[in-house]
Amino acid sequence: MFTASARLSAVVLVLLVALCHADYPFRNTSLPWHDRVDDLVQRLTVEEITSQMAMGGHPPWQPAPAIPRLGISAFKWNGECERGANGVPNATAFPQGIGLAASFSPSLIEQVMTVVSMEWRAYYNSVSKKTPPEIGLNCYSTTFNIMRDPRWGRCQETFGEDPYLTGHLGESYVRGVQGTHPKYFRVGIGAKHFDAYGGPDDKPISRMNFDAKVSERDLRTTFLPAFRRILAAGAAGIMCTYTSLNGIPTCANQWLLTEVLRNEWQYLGYTVSDAGAVYGVRTHHNYTHNDVDTAAACVNAGLNLEDGTDQTGLKPPYLSIAAAVKAGKITENTLRRKARPLFYTRMRFGEFDPPEDNPYNDIPLSVIGQRDHLALAVEAAMKSFVLLKNDQNILPLKSTPYDRIAVVGPLANNIVELFGNYHSDIVPSYCSTPLDGLKKISNNVQYASGCDNDVCENYNSGAVTQAVKGAEIIFLCLGAGPSVSEEGNDRTNLRLPGKQSQLLNDAIQNRNGAPIILLLFNGGPIDLSLADSSPDVAAILDCFLPAQASGEAIRRVLIKEGPGSVPAGRSPYTWPLSESDVSRCLIKRECIRSV
Repeated sequence: MFTASARLSAVVLVLLVALCHADYPFRNTSLPWHDRVDDLVQRLTVEEITSQMAMGGHPPWQPAPAIPRLGISAFKWNGECERGANGVPNATAFPQGIGLAASFSPSLIEQVMTVVSMEWRAYYNSVSKKTPPEIGLNCYSTTFNIMRDPRWGRCQETFGEDPYLTGHLGESYVRGVQGTHPKYFRVGIGAKHFDAYGGPDDKPISRMNFDAKVSERDLRTTFLPAFRRILAAGAAGIMCTYTSLNGIPTCANQWLLTEVLRNEWQYLGYTVSDAGAVYGVRTHHNYTHNDVDTAAACVNAGLNLEDGTDQTGLKPPYLSIAAAVKAGKITENTLRRKARPLFYTRMRFGEFDPPEDNPYNDIPLSVIGQRDHLALAVEAAMKSFVLLKNDQNILPLKSTPYDRIAVVGPLANNIVELFGNYHSDIVPSYCSTPLDGLKKISNNVQYASGCDNDVCENYNSGAVTQAVKGAEIIFLCLGAGPSVSEEGNDRTNLRLPGKQSQLLNDAIQNRNGAPIILLLFNGGPIDLSLADSSPDVAAILDCFLPAQASGEAIRRVLIKEGPGSVPAGRSPYTWPLSESDVSRCLIKRECIRSV
């Protein structure tokens, strides 16, 4: 048991350590950023820098460890906040990126990402004293890559095919996440993925060893402009890809990470690998022969942080940085330069400043899921919808209830598919499916999913035929969610998945005069030639992947209830009429080559 004298001595020691740490110039808020960063980094040993640069990934390769002798806490870099605070309990979920892009509204993007950031920061503030940290103040963005191949699994995460639109919306995205304080980030955003990454992910070959052959003209007119605007807006960091660019892995590409980012664009933020991508420099691209050479290649090229992953079963190559310095393959001066952006970013979070200086430290937990956040999720979904067909102005529908309607299709009541990939937790009390929403416009609803899911390999024709009988109006909920197309799972064609075309045909053949409204849920173009040409399909509403507010947003738009209920979204990509319209180079899967 401690004596009173011993306890007093311990308190004095803690105070002395704190005072000692407070005397470091890197904690002096009156100094410029670069002076503070230089002071901190020059105090680190090579071994300490090694661990800081290597431990930026997934468990067990996180967090970047504490440095007690300098009073520096452990720091967690890895987090996801694409359009919702992933991992934050009860966070609000917004539509997938491609739907947000269809709004063509920079102000909406900024509002959405402000809510995401507020909820992230609020939760961080509530758990920030935990050791190890539960979440950090850095998270990764939606996919800012340019959508070129409509079969790419990650089309749903993008802002579409246009570099100008992507860059313009990306600027608002950055402001929303990071805030507008002149000194501090509310949350830091790492922009994904630099660069010329747009498929394939897995068909016909894996992205892990894909080499994108891109002319400099195509790079500078198509792939680089959006990222330049996003970084100029102040994005905290940027992530390199799994792929190679013109024969060199992007995470070891000096032209990309140093000549363009640092020398041309004068970028000050950090660079980070995609999860396990540094490991892939050697194992998938055969660019290096061992971990020491891999670490040297990536550090010298300009990569500041490795996002390691436990999926490889091997340690991050960046743990070999100290060995590479010892072998003369990285100079100590180079190493210290590469560590600076990491600590510059951490200073922008206010980590080394008095807590009372940073107003973002005061965001309370109560903001998570508050009423206006949930209302914004509905508004964002409504503004994302694109009206593709409206024969004889069947929409908007009457506001008084129908006597009997049919709601049919595998996406009518599947909230998981309607969220898309990379989403915050699904909170049942926040959610409404299309079926939930449509129940409110009719006294009787005849429902049949027709398929187990949107892959639609097992189809129940009888259930669909029975459901549409006697209906005044038929709603078909078709499309392709993440079970069909997502990261790591490209499509091989643009057709409706599985037997959904048969479901559409059955509805047409058995409608008995009732108009059909097709509600499409998708992350990219789908061949709708049958529905578009058929006079039996009166309207087509592209809803993308609207997440938690799906049903309520659909209900309001269909009956034109309230502000924002007129579907005014615009397609953020070219919509091929059919498979044959996909260009020759894409048919050959040369989806990144200049054409």
